[in-house]
Amino acid sequence: MARIAKLSCLAVLFFFLRDHFSFVPFVQKRIDPSAASSLRENLHRRSVWLAGGLGLFMDSKQAIAGSDAEDHPLVGFDVDVQGGDGEQTERVVLKLHPEWAPRGVRRFVSMLRMGDLEGSRLHHVASDGVFFGLPAEPTLELDKIRNDRVRASNVRGTVSFKAGGLLRNSHSRAQELFVNTKDNSHLDKDGIAPIAEVVEGMETIDKVFAGYGRSPDVQQIKKKGSTYLDTEFPKLAKIVSVYPVELVM
Repeated sequence: MARIAKLSCLAVLFFFLRDHFSFVPFVQKRIDPSAASSLRENLHRRSVWLAGGLGLFMDSKQAIAGSDAEDHPLVGFDVDVQGGDGEQTERVVLKLHPEWAPRGVRRFVSMLRMGDLEGSRLHHVASDGVFFGLPAEPTLELDKIRNDRVRASNVRGTVSFKAGGLLRNSHSRAQELFVNTKDNSHLDKDGIAPIAEVVEGMETIDKVFAGYGRSPDVQQIKKKGSTYLDTEFPKLAKIVSVYPVELVM
């Protein structure tokens, strides 16, 4: 039985790893030392998401029951607040709350595993929120997920998925998120459930480049990704890297 259990674990691990690593047989490539270091760091981050994140939000009932702060993983973003002004970044840290919105947190963790946030832009900056989550490289759109019951309010500093439907409580969340930059508790009645809160770097969110407002076209971002944004909106803030600051089971 122990041998069967080990083989099952290996099979599950291979299933998740195959989408994140590309093995090309019989082909050898020379990698520049600096590029190799960057590659190792990126692979390490992906492996940490896989190793630490696989079982975090599998049981939604357990997630709802948990209330201890140690049950809330911290996710770090290195943000370039304005494109074209140099390579300096500032850190933003999100604290995930599966007890607030288990479905939403599972979707967010799935996006982390797929690497969709790295290199993506903070594409809309409005007076009440900063929007992000659309991948830099065009890909198939994610399926919409059902709403979570609203257990926390959309106050300043909380992070929620944007609803894509015209009707309230339309079960239309997919991939686009926003950081509430003011008290948007009026969104609670629309079924917008926060999934996280900013615990470090809210001042960074407040100063990301806002000159384009809501001008970038979401459909063009989904279709062309960074190719569209780099050409038409080069000053948009960018999420340069994403990594677990702390993963506590």
